[in-house]
Amino acid sequence: MIEERIIGLMVRYALAMLIGCRLLGAVDTARIDAVLAGYDKPDTPGCALAAMKDGRVIHERASGMADLELGIPLTRRSELEIASASKPFTALAVLLLERDGKLSLDDPVAKFIPRLPDYSRRIKIRHLLGHSSGLRDAPTLLVLAGRTYDDTTDWPELLALISRQKELNSQPGQAAAYSNTGYLLAAQIVRQASGKSLRQFADERIFGPLGMKDTHYIDDRRELIARRASGYSPEGEGRFSNNNSGAVDMTGAAGVHTTLEDMERWETAFFDTESSLAPLIARMQQVATLDNGQPAAPKDIPLEFGLGLWRERWGNRQIVEQSGIWGGYRSGIYRIPEERFSVICLCNRSDPDPEHITRQVAEIFYPDVKEEPRAPAKPSDAAKTAEPTIGMEELRALEGNYRCDELDAVYRLTLRDGKLHAEVGHIDWPLTPESKGRLRNGQVVFTKTPQGLILDLENPLFAIHNLQMSRVP
Repeated sequence: MIEERIIGLMVRYALAMLIGCRLLGAVDTARIDAVLAGYDKPDTPGCALAAMKDGRVIHERASGMADLELGIPLTRRSELEIASASKPFTALAVLLLERDGKLSLDDPVAKFIPRLPDYSRRIKIRHLLGHSSGLRDAPTLLVLAGRTYDDTTDWPELLALISRQKELNSQPGQAAAYSNTGYLLAAQIVRQASGKSLRQFADERIFGPLGMKDTHYIDDRRELIARRASGYSPEGEGRFSNNNSGAVDMTGAAGVHTTLEDMERWETAFFDTESSLAPLIARMQQVATLDNGQPAAPKDIPLEFGLGLWRERWGNRQIVEQSGIWGGYRSGIYRIPEERFSVICLCNRSDPDPEHITRQVAEIFYPDVKEEPRAPAKPSDAAKTAEPTIGMEELRALEGNYRCDELDAVYRLTLRDGKLHAEVGHIDWPLTPESKGRLRNGQVVFTKTPQGLILDLENPLFAIHNLQMSRVP
């Protein structure tokens, strides 16, 4: 039965390619290719892009190089990391296990991962997938601890970091905020419920049946990957440096390596109403809800979370999409479900914005999806306030070492050149006073307390509140 399903899907995919080729004459290929201008040079990394309608490829283009050192061009079969665009596959794996009767989305996370603090008993699996768990974002916590993504960090260390958090950003099901932590835990729930790693489970139940033979969760950074496109970052004046996926185990939240060819197969399946996966893919696109029935939507950002996906209005259209950023890789998948239309963009360089690229291409086919201007963000009260004058003695009184147990890190505050600096690991932040007990570096805020400091990250997607720091010798 599975073999018949694979053969049928491959036949439909081949026919879709042939029909898509016939439609190319009606497609403004010059305008689409112009969107990738600047990424199509023989001495730069690039992007691979496909536009699809009704499961058919109507335009496809791979431009730039997969490997600058070896002079290998990027193709539709080059393998790239898609970062957070991996999350839909993680959500689908969990939904498959629910259909198998191995779990329920209403199960508490503690049922599968008992090591977490007691608050995990109030967190349900649906909270993880809908970004309403309240869990602090683990990669962001690593950065605040002075780590870089090139520092080797495996799952046991990530679990220890997550388990050290004494509180949540918000109560489970009460608010929504993007959290990679939820999907890291979802990967472990798949392992506990199925007895297989997420990679094994996805290969057997998702990628294999869909014919996505070059798609896998890469859970060992030492693994050799055929036709891998190296990731790069620009260094100015046309120069690039290597910037691959780093050394943090992000399996579940990220980790999928795939090709444009395989992602075209996924989009064909995404709109295949006859597939056994169709009811689950439909659930993924539904808006996740908070416990009060309201949509799971981050504060001040006009989007709503589904399961592994997000939804938003674009012009007068409903859009379902997901994007990814990790190391020197960028990915974006943009869909207009009512038109059964998709744009896929996979890049092996850190400077493109695939969300913008996919939307530009969509606008060529559907001019009415053009974005409406959004009101400019209102300045915060802190930004409106004139910088206070704080004397050197007051700044000097804040010098010293401050330990944060939740980060397992010690910040050192030192006064240099009239500025108070916060240092830990690779971090050296000059701090600007907002008041006598409050100092800021961008979105990072330190507030003085009788015991030491409180560290907050005021980021609309990755906010972290109330990290306690005690003064130590």
